[in-house]
Amino acid sequence: MNNATRKMTLAFATLASVGVALSQLTYAESEKKAENKLEGTCWRLVAMKYGDANEFTNWPETLVSRRVFSKTHLIWVDYDQKTGLLGSSAGGTYTVEGNSITLNSAFASEHIKQLVNKEEKLNIRVDGKKLFLSGTFSWGLKMEEVWEKIE
Repeated sequence: MNNATRKMTLAFATLASVGVALSQLTYAESEKKAENKLEGTCWRLVAMKYGDANEFTNWPETLVSRRVFSKTHLIWVDYDQKTGLLGSSAGGTYTVEGNSITLNSAFASEHIKQLVNKEEKLNIRVDGKKLFLSGTFSWGLKMEEVWEKIE
């Protein structure tokens, strides 16, 4: 093999190696994005079960409840759609690991102020266009919620 052929072979091998490395990085990055099914989504509350309730209750049609997620932050708000008055709101940062979500609220409405500056760990599951949250808050309230994705 002459010197020019050797250099050409080395150049192609280097390019191929770089291509494989870049494709692996792109694949790894897409896998990370696929893991966070919440990023860039908005959800509406459809049913809930709090405390010792045995059955789910449908969220009242006169109330609007939304949960919006960015890559690292979320905001949750509910209000009366007839009056436009705010019922509850909270927001802050979140992380997801497997089926667990950790919420760190930076702000909250007066009646749920116990959320502020507390780390709350809940169970989370996304199944298609449904989001299921459940667990017990640090002050002892048991909860289960079903949310539907808004497209």
